[in-house]
Amino acid sequence: MHAQRVVVAVAAAAGAIGVFLPWTSLSFFGIVSGIAAPGWGAGMLTACLLGLGSALAGHLNESLGVWARGVGILAGLAMGGVPAWLIIRFYSEGVGGLVGVGLYVLLLAGATMVFVPDLIAERSRNDRGSGRPPSPRS
Repeated sequence: MHAQRVVVAVAAAAGAIGVFLPWTSLSFFGIVSGIAAPGWGAGMLTACLLGLGSALAGHLNESLGVWARGVGILAGLAMGGVPAWLIIRFYSEGVGGLVGVGLYVLLLAGATMVFVPDLIAERSRNDRGSGRPPSPRS
């Protein structure tokens, strides 16, 4: 399996686990996970599954194609953007609780899905060289 696909698949799986981990710990509600808020949990789980699907689409030994990479980026933006917004909102409103590890796992998984496959592609391009035949010397 190509390294890009492995990274996207592992990040999507980690994000799916993050949906079930605690998102917040509030003094008057207790621990709240992503599944306790059906809309947010289902949306994040859908983004994780889309990311996993993009990693498994196509030939597994090749790098991600344009469409698979696009779907992976959109899923990663959802997986990272929504938790970032929730964390900022949580701290700015001063709710009086703690942000749980699940939101941080989703945030990290989303950032990984957006940025790391491009780093892997750039590294593999540099390892192969420019791909052009050598120019004749005169």
